[in-house]
Amino acid sequence: MTTETSAGLGKIENQIEERYGVNRGLILAVGLGCVALGVVAVALPLQLFGGMIRLLGGLLLAAGGLKALQLLLGRRSESSLKRGWPAILGQVAIDLAMGGVLIVDWKGSTHVMVLALGVLFLVEGGILLFVGFRSPSWRSLVSLGICGAFTLAVGAVLLLGLVENPLRWAGVLVGIKLIAFGLTMMGISLTSSRQESSLVYGTDPIEPEAGNLYAVYFGTAFHLGVYLGGDRVVHYLNDNHVYKVTWKEFLAGRYPLLWTYPDIPPEPLEVIEATALAEVGKTYPYNLLTFNCENFAIFCRSGGKTKTSIYAQTTGGVTTVELHPLVGAVAELNLRAAEWLAFQFGVTWGKRMSLTVRRLGASVTT
Repeated sequence: MTTETSAGLGKIENQIEERYGVNRGLILAVGLGCVALGVVAVALPLQLFGGMIRLLGGLLLAAGGLKALQLLLGRRSESSLKRGWPAILGQVAIDLAMGGVLIVDWKGSTHVMVLALGVLFLVEGGILLFVGFRSPSWRSLVSLGICGAFTLAVGAVLLLGLVENPLRWAGVLVGIKLIAFGLTMMGISLTSSRQESSLVYGTDPIEPEAGNLYAVYFGTAFHLGVYLGGDRVVHYLNDNHVYKVTWKEFLAGRYPLLWTYPDIPPEPLEVIEATALAEVGKTYPYNLLTFNCENFAIFCRSGGKTKTSIYAQTTGGVTTVELHPLVGAVAELNLRAAEWLAFQFGVTWGKRMSLTVRRLGASVTT
């Protein structure tokens, strides 16, 4: 290895360490926050859920007001223009009405929150049981089965009103989850190696380079494509088709992130280009777990040699669940739910928060 190459690798390692160091601090802070919220949920469920309801009401009022202001000033996104101003006004009215109700009658709204938590517990319990029965080992089957059955039972109790104080039950279960998750996050932050990294996210404004893979975020997941230079991007959509589009069409107003896969040796640009262009117009059965946009992009990047990477989204999530079935499954479910809810606020703040949650999830996977 030459001195120049060694220096280059050292620079890359330092960049990874710096970025992962930030993630470690974020993980630790979130862990501490979750433990604190968990304690409050167990001890003071009415105060916690009441505060959450009022916060949600305030966010809805702010979101509705911002959308109305953007409509008034004519500053609308392309997606908003397609919906038209009557749809936007309807959305504004719903946001403002719901926000007002949640703030004015927050105590009455706690009953609705308990019912919502009951539904969420039922869904989560069902998913845990489903994953458990498909688990590769008896250990994961038993742990997921017990957790899933318990979560289902609590959800049913809340929905059917079988206890005198359902809010207390909801607070205890939510508190246990938060405390356990927070302690796990803190343990990950304090024990993981600083040199580890799941994905290297670009943080500076990106000028795309030919042969690289770029991702755009749309809430709970990323969409990946391969940039070929000359304003050309080849990507595979969940409608089963492979397309060649412009860089602007690929972004659709979203911010691009450069993704690297350290376990895939880069191929020459001409090989990547030939592989990608040869796929344009073809159709493949889309499968979220085995062949999605990321698998296709990896296939092009590797010159057709592989479609998988240990750093891929789905691979990382599945590996986490296999290695740590109980914590892994709960973490994946709850982080996905949290980022989806944040993204659906539709304003810039919500989308940035959603992306932060997804980055946090990638660090937890590592």
